[in-house]
Amino acid sequence: MTAPGGWPPQDQWGAPAAPPPTKDRRAVWWIVGGSIVAVLVLVAGAAGVVLLVSGDDEAGASEVFLEPATSTGPDPFTASVATNPVSTTTSPTTATTTTPSSGGIPSYDGGEPGLYGGTRDIGSCNPTQLVEFLESNPSKARAWAGVLGIPTREIRTYVATLTPVVLRSDTRVTNHGFVDGEATTIASVLQAGTAVLVDNRGEPVVKCACGNPLTAPAPIRSPRYTGTRWPDFSPTTIVVIQQSTTIIEQFVLTAPDGSLFTRPVGSSGADDGPAPDTTTTTTGTTQTTPSSSTTTPSSSSTTTAPPPSTTSPPASQQVGLAADTGIDGQGVVGSQQWSATVTIGPDGSVSGSGTGSTVGSGTCLDGSGSVFSEYTARISFEVTIRGSMSGQVINATASAPSGSLDSLTYTVEGSPNDLCRSQAQGSYLTFVNQAMGSFSVSTAVGSTGSLKASFPGTVTVTG
Repeated sequence: MTAPGGWPPQDQWGAPAAPPPTKDRRAVWWIVGGSIVAVLVLVAGAAGVVLLVSGDDEAGASEVFLEPATSTGPDPFTASVATNPVSTTTSPTTATTTTPSSGGIPSYDGGEPGLYGGTRDIGSCNPTQLVEFLESNPSKARAWAGVLGIPTREIRTYVATLTPVVLRSDTRVTNHGFVDGEATTIASVLQAGTAVLVDNRGEPVVKCACGNPLTAPAPIRSPRYTGTRWPDFSPTTIVVIQQSTTIIEQFVLTAPDGSLFTRPVGSSGADDGPAPDTTTTTTGTTQTTPSSSTTTPSSSSTTTAPPPSTTSPPASQQVGLAADTGIDGQGVVGSQQWSATVTIGPDGSVSGSGTGSTVGSGTCLDGSGSVFSEYTARISFEVTIRGSMSGQVINATASAPSGSLDSLTYTVEGSPNDLCRSQAQGSYLTFVNQAMGSFSVSTAVGSTGSLKASFPGTVTVTG
């Protein structure tokens, strides 16, 4: 997702943000040991969102848990469904990476060839086993589906679209465990060699050793790494894997010997194929190399200039979009809307911008855990759209790079509200971006598409 205002922008992951595991899904503000710690936990439906603002790193706000490749990790949803652990020590070198100038964590597009590893003809996870376990444990199934923003009844269908791969670099994620009937939230680094399931945009969504759902990491100002360190761990080698802006049809994976092979999306090894032909550098274009024998026209030859072209280059097309997301669940009620105009270029690129607003209400707790007051937050933000066309379908990602917390009001004024209000400025945009994400929609006016996000919504073509 996208970093909050005042923090590094989306591709500048200066270090992850997420609190230690918590089961509380209400807005919480409390005082710990005399120092003020403000934690805002917002949940929409079954999907958990954690917004953390802390003036004291020692309170746990900056903890990032290290998870070795074969470890189950904390609060597992299931027994391990990993089938073929792969030893991977080579970081991806063929993928295009975005490295922020400020020294943050580099990010990779989830569809880059060679980004992930695996063993040809053998899957690293057993998706069927994962589904069967969840279907036999309804409470875990509900929590698991809620984290990924899908209906519980669609778990089997959704998992069938996932692809087993192996991480080739230490990777920042948000890991979600299960405790007392609810999903927890754990800022984590998964070691290279960890088996995961990825979706059709290349984003890791399940850790196979424990069945835990994974979501994108949030930024942290000053990370403090805890847990078991592997010998070659270094904060400088951590990467973030971001959603591809286009839907992936097959992954190009790296085998343990460094060779490449392909794996279709939603398959587990049986349909693996050879690597793409790297000698082909153009598609659909025939190039003719002239022979070494050439004829130079004499000075008396007559040449005729071709007539001017009467064909205009393809025109750009503008399309209006509007999105709506409802927020209703476990202590938070609200909504988010945005509208934008995108331009579809002659090359099929999609880009645009717009504005949006969010309103959310919840409860505020005092130091004893009792409800102190209720709050209402009103947020306005800028929208950026980037993507591409496939036929008559827009495949794009929406994000909110900047915004403002317009108001934060309470039914009861006073401490701890006054102490927390100023710190809330550091995290509101993280919440906004939980309702931003990827979508696919036809360009026909009135068409609608699903907005894939932690808080899922709909996108409508308005003009």
